[in-house]
Amino acid sequence: MIEPYQYCLNFLQKNDYDHYISVLLAPKNKRKDLAALYAFNLELFRITHTLKEPLISEIRLRWWHDTIEKGQTGSPLVTALLKSIKRHSLPVEVFLHICETKILSLYDHTILNYKDLENYYYNTESLTIQLACQILESKEISACIKPSLHAGVAQGLKNLIRYLPIGIQQRKQIILQAILQEEKEKYRMHTQTTEIPYSQVTSMIFALTSKHYKSFIEAIETTQNLRRGAFLPIAIIPFYLNTIKKIGKKIFEPTLKLSHLHRQFLLIRSAWTGKFPSY
Repeated sequence: MIEPYQYCLNFLQKNDYDHYISVLLAPKNKRKDLAALYAFNLELFRITHTLKEPLISEIRLRWWHDTIEKGQTGSPLVTALLKSIKRHSLPVEVFLHICETKILSLYDHTILNYKDLENYYYNTESLTIQLACQILESKEISACIKPSLHAGVAQGLKNLIRYLPIGIQQRKQIILQAILQEEKEKYRMHTQTTEIPYSQVTSMIFALTSKHYKSFIEAIETTQNLRRGAFLPIAIIPFYLNTIKKIGKKIFEPTLKLSHLHRQFLLIRSAWTGKFPSY
């Protein structure tokens, strides 16, 4: 049977290369716990964004919620995560809150506009970054909060753009539908029609991502003596945004591939310099 933490690493390597490289660039004694946290976050992302039926997604998310709450070991990922929670005294209630937020997002009454979308990422991606900060340096949690808020939203929006083709094909991505609905209302006021190009929605998400990334840079630069390893995956965002600018409508093609080598270079550069690329 595969060792739990190795399972998490393999899972990240196959499905989330940015976080996989970020784990390898972390201090050796922190890698296993970061891998478990990021693998958990990835698993919840897959549940909420790739399953077609909300009810099936809810069942799986509630299973995670109850398993963490009761501390029940099972799969390699669960075993690794529970060990990491115990080792670093990570707040179980935060993991439960993330699960609950994900469950609510499955239905169309919780995310109705851009503000709701930001709050969703504050309560999922931003909290995950704060947990990573606690793993890397528990004494710096308070300094991590402000930059993590913007970093989490930027990270979540980047993923939304990245997996946009899946959402368009399945027509099941509630978050995307909510944005479309809001834009349709605005669009109808000027054109008397509810038809709106997906490209316009992408532009809106793009602008919001840029805004939060720039706010993250401002926040991180004013924070002294904060270890920045928990924010390392954020260094990729300008590369994604520039790529989207160049490819235009090809963002809607599910065959879109982004260079592993270039992303690896950006992550290593940020890890060595402690600086994030401007945008």
